[in-house]
Amino acid sequence: MKIFFFSFLAAALFTHSVAAQTVDPFVIDKNVSSITAAEDLTSIDEFLNHYEQELLPQQISAEDNKLSNLVGMLYRAAKFLLLEDVQDEFITLSQHEVFGHGARMREFGDHNVKYQLSLSPPYGTGGGKTYYGENTISYSNDQFNTINIAGVEAQEILGDEMRLRALERDSINYREANLYFTGRLAMTLYALQTKPSDLTAYNGNDIADYIDIVRVKNPNVTLKAVQTQSLLNLLDPMTLDWFYSFYWYLGRGKVESNIPMFSVGSWRYIPGFRFSLTPFGYEYHLENLLADSGKVLNVAASLGSADNGLSYSLGMQAHRLLSKGRMSFDWKVQAWRQPELDLSDSYTIIPVQASANQWSFGGLISTAAYYNFAQSFSIKAEVGYKSRGFVEGEMLDSGPIFRAGIAFVE
Repeated sequence: MKIFFFSFLAAALFTHSVAAQTVDPFVIDKNVSSITAAEDLTSIDEFLNHYEQELLPQQISAEDNKLSNLVGMLYRAAKFLLLEDVQDEFITLSQHEVFGHGARMREFGDHNVKYQLSLSPPYGTGGGKTYYGENTISYSNDQFNTINIAGVEAQEILGDEMRLRALERDSINYREANLYFTGRLAMTLYALQTKPSDLTAYNGNDIADYIDIVRVKNPNVTLKAVQTQSLLNLLDPMTLDWFYSFYWYLGRGKVESNIPMFSVGSWRYIPGFRFSLTPFGYEYHLENLLADSGKVLNVAASLGSADNGLSYSLGMQAHRLLSKGRMSFDWKVQAWRQPELDLSDSYTIIPVQASANQWSFGGLISTAAYYNFAQSFSIKAEVGYKSRGFVEGEMLDSGPIFRAGIAFVE
């Protein structure tokens, strides 16, 4: 099934690239992680979006009066609700279940994971589930925590990939805005739907299962704290830009809208804010995003509550900042201080007063190189190394990083 899926995807991307000459990377790694899936699923979304705009235009008339404009708005709303949002919801659901929860289980050795995915209304009930596949596999508390938050984490990573491509172009598509909005608010919306009774019901609620385990060692993590503090995600400027993008889409039929940003010389700047969960607590993130002619730089820092102290990190991601001849490069660097992760195959309930973990410093460094064979085709390879520690989408244990694939470039 994996071979079939990726063969189909590669064919689809090739067709789209020839027709539209856009940037569509397709990459894979050992566990088909949420990082690689975000790139691939974003390319699928761009492929669908491109051809749907050709088959179903945004305007069915000149809309030169109020009545025709109202009819156009109703047409666009119906097209979005009955077709486009259903597709985007399924992409989001796949990222959450298969490449979120499922990727973490595969990382921990479970390769027989089962999934239940349903199209959203009016074609199905919506929602999905992930089922553990190997009864013989045991997980530590930290691994359970990571699996529980992996779904919303994967959605956030998908949203970040949408944002990256929008910043490359200096404009955002209304469907990119939609997927970024749902990705950035995935944990917030999930937490707000969680009830106190879910903490004892053991009904598969990711947030409740996470809180049940993590609060044993970190009493600062409560349902109320997660619900109230996750509202900070609404302060993210590009999350709020969703309303602006949909105004132009519904009201004017404009597929793309400009991203409001500050000017810093030739660069454009926009901040980002995020509240997220970790295997040991929660963190506040401040991102500083700069873009210029396809080049994107993100300098980010985080600070959070972790077990018996404060975790923090500092990192930088650069996209296409350096080019030479047929080569161009991305790179990622991150350093952190956090509790040492327990990756043993044992689940134990540890009293709060005896939960003083060892703390350690860690880091990650990787670079991705693109080699252009032709004007519209390149290969991509990412290599790097990380120490043991939690980084969203990356493996928990220490080891080399390797991802490879192809990209159709403009």
